Amino acid sequence: MSRRRFDTPHRAPQRTVNSRGRGVRKPLVFIIGLTLGALVWFAPAIVVNSPLKHSILASATGDFAGTISVESISAGWLSKLSAKNIVAFDAHGERLAEVSSVQLEKTLVSLLQDRSDLGTIRVQNPIINLVVRTDGSNIEDAIAPWLVPSEEPSKIGCKVEIEDGVVQVVDASTGAQWNATQLNVGVTMPLDAASPLAFHVESLLNPPNGATGKIIADVLLQRGDVSVGQGNLTVKASTVPIELASPAFQRIMPGMQVSGLLDGDIVLDWGNTSSSARIAQLATQNLRVIAPQWLGTDRIELDSLRASGEVTQRGGAWQVQQLVVQSDIGQLTANGSATTTTADGKSSAAAIMEALRHGTFRVDGQIDLARIAQLLPTTLKIRQGTHVATGDITLALASEIDTSGQRWDGRVEAKNLSAMYEGRHLTWDQPIALTAVARDVNGVVSFDRLTCESSFLSLIASGTSEQGEATVRGDLSRFAAEASQFVDLGDTRLGGRLDGKVNWQMGSDRRIRVSASANAEQFEMVLANRPAWREERLAVQLSGIGGISDPATRSIDQGELRVQSGQDLLNLTLFPTPAGTVRETALPVEVRLTGEIRNWVARVQPFFVLPGWNFDGMIDLNANASVASNQVQIDGAHVELGSFRASNGSIFVNEPVLKIDTKGVLDRTTTAFASPDTTIASSSIALRATNVDVRVGNSGTQVAGDVDYRGDVGKLAAIFSDPRQPAARQITGQATGHAKLRHDGQVTSCEWSSDVTDFAYATPVTQKVGQVVTASQASGDRWNTLWQEPKVKLAATAIYDGTSSVVDIPRIEAAGDTISFAARGKLSELSTRCTTELDGQVAYDLQKLSSRFRKQLGNDFQIAGRDTRPFSFRGPLLGSSVKPAADGLYPVSSGGRNEVTSVESALLQMIAQASLGWSSASMQGVTIGAGDIDAKLAGGKVVFAPMDVPVSEGRVLLAPTVLLDRSPMLVTLPAGPLVERVRISPQMCTGWFKYIAPLVADATAAQGTFSVSLDRAAIPLDVPSAGEVEGVLEIHTAQIGPGPLSQQLLLLAAQIKAIADGNLLGAPTAPTERWLDLPQQRIAFRMAENRVYHEGLQMSAKDVVIRTSGSVGTDQTIALIAEVPVRDEWLSRSQHLAAFRGQSIKIPIHGTLTNPKLDQNALTQITQQAVTGAANQYIQGGVKQLDSELNKQLNRGLEKLFGAPR
Repeated sequence: MSRRRFDTPHRAPQRTVNSRGRGVRKPLVFIIGLTLGALVWFAPAIVVNSPLKHSILASATGDFAGTISVESISAGWLSKLSAKNIVAFDAHGERLAEVSSVQLEKTLVSLLQDRSDLGTIRVQNPIINLVVRTDGSNIEDAIAPWLVPSEEPSKIGCKVEIEDGVVQVVDASTGAQWNATQLNVGVTMPLDAASPLAFHVESLLNPPNGATGKIIADVLLQRGDVSVGQGNLTVKASTVPIELASPAFQRIMPGMQVSGLLDGDIVLDWGNTSSSARIAQLATQNLRVIAPQWLGTDRIELDSLRASGEVTQRGGAWQVQQLVVQSDIGQLTANGSATTTTADGKSSAAAIMEALRHGTFRVDGQIDLARIAQLLPTTLKIRQGTHVATGDITLALASEIDTSGQRWDGRVEAKNLSAMYEGRHLTWDQPIALTAVARDVNGVVSFDRLTCESSFLSLIASGTSEQGEATVRGDLSRFAAEASQFVDLGDTRLGGRLDGKVNWQMGSDRRIRVSASANAEQFEMVLANRPAWREERLAVQLSGIGGISDPATRSIDQGELRVQSGQDLLNLTLFPTPAGTVRETALPVEVRLTGEIRNWVARVQPFFVLPGWNFDGMIDLNANASVASNQVQIDGAHVELGSFRASNGSIFVNEPVLKIDTKGVLDRTTTAFASPDTTIASSSIALRATNVDVRVGNSGTQVAGDVDYRGDVGKLAAIFSDPRQPAARQITGQATGHAKLRHDGQVTSCEWSSDVTDFAYATPVTQKVGQVVTASQASGDRWNTLWQEPKVKLAATAIYDGTSSVVDIPRIEAAGDTISFAARGKLSELSTRCTTELDGQVAYDLQKLSSRFRKQLGNDFQIAGRDTRPFSFRGPLLGSSVKPAADGLYPVSSGGRNEVTSVESALLQMIAQASLGWSSASMQGVTIGAGDIDAKLAGGKVVFAPMDVPVSEGRVLLAPTVLLDRSPMLVTLPAGPLVERVRISPQMCTGWFKYIAPLVADATAAQGTFSVSLDRAAIPLDVPSAGEVEGVLEIHTAQIGPGPLSQQLLLLAAQIKAIADGNLLGAPTAPTERWLDLPQQRIAFRMAENRVYHEGLQMSAKDVVIRTSGSVGTDQTIALIAEVPVRDEWLSRSQHLAAFRGQSIKIPIHGTLTNPKLDQNALTQITQQAVTGAANQYIQGGVKQLDSELNKQLNRGLEKLFGAPR
């Protein structure tokens, strides 16, 4: 009972709960399922209207260089995808395009089922803002990654329809604006690669001014293995403004401008085996073309240009039907057909000759020379003031087959050329006429007529293709005279007579033998800015034997070309080639060239220009090579140049003997030269280069290889010095080194190292006026060595980028015994200014450095200091142009003026900064404290920061400026204090101080202080003694002990004191006073013309005051006046000096600072005047006892004091 009661109530509640749970889960599952279904159904709409939209859009347009925004996107599983108000911006935030709506005709479900077919994409009302430049456009910048061709074919098919679009175009270079409206574009790109691509474009073109044009174009392109496949292009244009295409023309040729109206109806078909062009109509009105690179200041202006016709090509067959071109300047008509083979390796010339030989055609043309002369007077160099009235060139060329075989008739003639010049009527009755009549009979071409008729040229040929001859005679002087009536020849001159003859004959062995000769007498060709080519008699001979009729046996048995003029000779010998391999095999040749270099340079300059260079000397060249169509293999070449000189205004090569040996391969297709071994030997350098690879292209020259060299530094440095100018420096030393060059693409790298031994740098010693020392006259006794280094190590790493023509220098180092530096930088503008940028550190030891300049600084100069300081340099190494001397070699510039580049003028554009410091220094007994020098170079001036240096209890104030932009270079000092209260020392009295204050010269003792202030100072660096300096020396207080001049002045003071004391007859005794006192005073001084002048230097010995004035030469010669004022108290003690009352006693002093001489005549006169005064006193007192003994005793005393009179 109890158990049942337990179970029953327990099971009943369980049944109730399970029933309720099932009832709740069913609606819940339904709701969840409904929700999930709704989410799935509305998922596209939710995604495109959530922040995920931006992420998806950014991912889809990741390669777009800009941003794209979409206002709204409509998406559903069973509805069409569409987007509205799409705007694209470039990387700068400028609006590129906007579209009102884009719609895909396929539903999302359809796209998921087949993602390879997008269906139709309809773009409505797009507006594109296109900014075109000469190097691209804003649209191309934005979609650049999408323009890169893909190697894999597209696997997506679609059809794009653009409706009612607008393109707004702005030309960035000119500011011109135009637009294309009602733009409708259709693009069909089938998924099936076998189906063609189809394009359709239709639009109105609206220029800023003028009528609206219209263009319709359809393209059908069949994709295939080749890039263009097969296709068809149809274009119809109506009054299309041609100027709208100017940006496209400017990409081809900068500066080109085209205008006019175009009407056309053209159909082009192309395929793998055939192509055709059908021109139903092609016409322009008011065509204007400006192309400065082609035409200069001229322009083409045609009222009308029309073309029509059809050209078809099928295989090797060409057909031209009713091709007509008409314009204001002439017309051309062509009809006919021709067949050519397409054999591999056949040249264009061979194909044309084959078409001419086997075709049937007729070509007629006419050109109006008068009209062309009006349009292109500058291009044709029409003589200024000349009006060409009439003139025509006619062309008639026909090929046909008659009963006798193939026949050719051709004539080109210039006629009826007339003009007016300054009221005179000019005519050229027979400019030139070429006539040819030939026929082919059984494979042999015979010439019925082949002539050239002209007032200056005659050509007559006769015979057949197997045997014949041709003669030619020309008069270049006559041609120049006739042409100069109409054409401005300028500096061009032509002259001389030409005679030539050619013979050919086919032998029974089917080998053709050719011989030709030509002579030019009194030949002259002078072209502007190029060396003149003149020949008294130039003889050319050519001979050869070979088989050319059958390609299978085509060969050359022998050939020789000989060109001779005087002692100049060129001999080219061609050796036999295997049969049938003339085109495939390189031709073995031997070349010998001898004679004067300047003559050969003149001969090649009409064809190969070497701008700015002049050459002189003798050449002897021997070479063996194999010449092919694509390369020249040089098996060995030896060149020896004697008395060789080459100059371009900046470089001056002068070598008694220069030898070059090389071998290698010249690739004519890539203009590359590779040499396993090349050597150069001369008096300046011995060089060997291995594994050389030189490539020349539009972006520059690339060089690779390993170079070892040994050279004379002095001779190599002389290459950059004009031998006609006074030598400014002399460099000596021996250098050995190695360079390793490699190139990768447009980048060439170089690792360079060099050791220089016995390096020395010297400048000329001071020369007498009018004496000139040139580099060729330099010798050791004329040079003052400024710098010597027993060994210098140099190293650098450089990288040259051919695309930018910039040399990057990651490392450049130099290390010597006294100074070293390390820097990095770059070089640019290599062909003009060679602009340099360097930043680095310089390390120095001033104690060792000063020892190198002991001769210039003196033995008593000492300085100490070691440090590493930064420096920088910016500026060109080559400057502007200056005119060279009139004699000797000179360069020829492209501008028609003889100019050379001046290194000195580059100093004006250089900017540099450097500094150094010292810890202690002494000079002439003067102790100098620590100091720094900070210098900046700019504008051709080196400006030093003001320096305040403690010197011997005083200070020196310096702020010099070095003027490098003149010759000689100058050092200037500003006006103001230079020296303040510096203590005088005996050593100072042996140096510069004695020139300003000569009485201190070589004094054994000196004490006191002085100051110096400057009014002006300009001192040339090469000869400092020739400078000009003005200023004031201020003596604060000073005492000067014995010295050559001070001793003499002390004796003079003693003598005058003795006279004042009445001691006329007693011998003057040596002065008891050993010092001259210099009171506080200011003395003006001036240095000019190698002499230092001063005025009023005052000193005293007890009560005797002496003033000196005059000058001291830099050679220590003196010209002074010593002046002693007579004091009144002397007259109170004695009347012997009564004659000098109120005056000063003046004594001239000459000689040198080490051996001064007082003027004895002046001293004798003073004594005689004193004696005369004393004698008068005795006579007035009744005493008349004076005889010759008085003078005798007096002179003895003077001789003891001053020495015997001179």
